[in-house]
Amino acid sequence: ILAAGHRLTQSAQVVAITLGEKGAFVITKNEAWHCSAPLVQVKSDVGAGDSFLGGFLTALERGEDLINCSRWAIAAATASVMQEGTARCDLRDVKRLLKVITITKC
Repeated sequence: ILAAGHRLTQSAQVVAITLGEKGAFVITKNEAWHCSAPLVQVKSDVGAGDSFLGGFLTALERGEDLINCSRWAIAAATASVMQEGTARCDLRDVKRLLKVITITKC
């Protein structure tokens, strides 16, 4: 997390550290938070990081705040691991998971 804070002073405005089933930390220059990852049956973790990034960027493009972007990222990554192999996540799963993700300010 300290290294992520150092990156913020160099070039990035937001740093995300994914922790698999333990969720993720999202850090900005002024704040940080932890996003929980709902417990699900993991079928494959291939592409979970890509899904995290895709969920985050999709929400950002829609104008969501960074906390909601983080929530979408975790939901997309979690929905992704519920699929076999490299199958895309199901949007219905993502929307259902959005409701159970908790965000805790650090």
